[in-house]
Amino acid sequence: MTKEIDFYFDIISPYSYLAHQKIKTIKGINFNYKPILLGGLHNLQGITAPAFIKSKLNHMISDCNLIAKKGKFDFNRSVFEKLIEDEGGTFKKSVSNSTDLLILGEKPGESKIAKAKDLNVQVISETDLINKIYH
Repeated sequence: MTKEIDFYFDIISPYSYLAHQKIKTIKGINFNYKPILLGGLHNLQGITAPAFIKSKLNHMISDCNLIAKKGKFDFNRSVFEKLIEDEGGTFKKSVSNSTDLLILGEKPGESKIAKAKDLNVQVISETDLINKIYH
């Protein structure tokens, strides 16, 4: 008999993504995914979510990167690609005239930054991207 567990997850939480990466490797348990919008619950109670508090957001990103490294699964670019695509954007690995934003990761390439500046492409951090999407 297969065990079943209801997994309530916030559809925009990086922590939910990390939890999903971990639980999908567990054998013998059927997870029933139950999406929630935690931000909506926060709003109802007048709570400011950590992603909207700059000092906490920086720690969240570091925390998620640490959890992903220890869990041996990807967090960085794939999460941001998904966020961009979910918001109707297109994720590209190169800078061109059609690029709107260059999002800097942990080790940005100097030539990419220079090209973005030459083309008047806005250069932002991953933290800035999250703020743009959720504010």
